[in-house]
Amino acid sequence: MSAAVVLWKKEKARKTAMALNEKYENAIDLLISSSSSSRAGAILDLFDVADASVDYRQLIIDALCAYLRTLSSDTDNPSVEAPIQTMILNGFSLRLRAEREELRAQGKEGLAFPDLWSQCDFDFHGAIFYERVDLSSTSWGKPVDFSGVSFDKGVGFQNTHFAVDANFSEAKFGNSTWFDEVVFGGQVRFDSALFGDGTWFDESIFVGPAHFDYCRFGKRPVFAGSHFRSDVSFTDASFGSHAWFDETVFDQKASFNKASFGADARFALCQFRNEASFDGSSFAAPPFLEGMESANSWPTGIPPLPASA
Repeated sequence: MSAAVVLWKKEKARKTAMALNEKYENAIDLLISSSSSSRAGAILDLFDVADASVDYRQLIIDALCAYLRTLSSDTDNPSVEAPIQTMILNGFSLRLRAEREELRAQGKEGLAFPDLWSQCDFDFHGAIFYERVDLSSTSWGKPVDFSGVSFDKGVGFQNTHFAVDANFSEAKFGNSTWFDEVVFGGQVRFDSALFGDGTWFDESIFVGPAHFDYCRFGKRPVFAGSHFRSDVSFTDASFGSHAWFDETVFDQKASFNKASFGADARFALCQFRNEASFDGSSFAAPPFLEGMESANSWPTGIPPLPASA
């Protein structure tokens, strides 16, 4: 390769980098524009820059997450800002979902590569999402923070993979919340979270410790078929009617101490493979326990099955 060609390539790379940086800086400035169309254009430009250069990706994710948190605390007109929020969240989910599908097709799902979107940090704490959020089938390779987030119109995390810790402490979920077939690979926290009616955690896997202390569930919280591989605590949690733990497996300690259950609580074919306690818990009606198994002593605080069962 001649010296002239080398110089030409270097100059081209320099101009490309300068143009990318200019596009980034202009877009950041427009995020505070009073024009919603200008802000929307800025968000599209930021995603373009993040796709083009890994060097900008975390910076842009930080800026967009901070923007979401600022919208939540400052906005006087949610109907105007909601589409902007949805644009950002859809931009994240589209990339996280496509990335996961590509890795799965290559037989590399679960492997950590530094240039992946899923290997970036996402901090949504305290944000208020005014429209329904769809983050289904996404993958998160670093700890993710949804603490204190409000999902006003529900959220879907179906078939999502959290490789490490996930924090949903004090989050507020509207009606229709979906965490079914999710893998929580690290510690997951839902302490003091509030759930509306219809919450599905069925067929999910909790690899690390799970914390649901002081949670408040509306009607029909479903954990049927889920598998808790580490300690789990529902201490002082409140369940509306139709709380279903049918065929749920608890490998380690499970605490339901001081929990309260509405009518039609079910633990049919549930397996407690370690210590389990319901001390101080209350049931609006006798729970359905047919086929429930306990490897050690019968869970404290819950009436044993009749001898004929």
